[in-house]
Amino acid sequence: DQGFSIEGRIPDPMEQTDENERLSIQEAIQYMKLEPGQPIKGTKIDVAFLGSCTNGRLSDFREVAKYLKGHKVSPDVKAIAVPGSQIVDAIARQEGLDKIFSDAGFEWRAAGCSMCLAMN
Repeated sequence: DQGFSIEGRIPDPMEQTDENERLSIQEAIQYMKLEPGQPIKGTKIDVAFLGSCTNGRLSDFREVAKYLKGHKVSPDVKAIAVPGSQIVDAIARQEGLDKIFSDAGFEWRAAGCSMCLAMN
């Protein structure tokens, strides 16, 4: 599990007692060129992704849409939204969520497997 709150900080691998977890965190922060203890909020990104079959619930899109209204993704950021299923996609479109995401600069893509499998 490498998820954490936007209000949190980059974890310190040396604080992990499990060697596999420590190595996993160490590889991730080196790959992303981050520093342990660095605040998450304010960290520059070049890709924003919301979705996939495991993290593309309608509630996820509704929540993010609240923050996207009236905002634009930086031109330096590739932003992608992928509903978790065709049902989520259909309801999100009925509610206009796809338009909110598109207006903010996200690519609204077809439901299904996505970035976690290097697809879509």
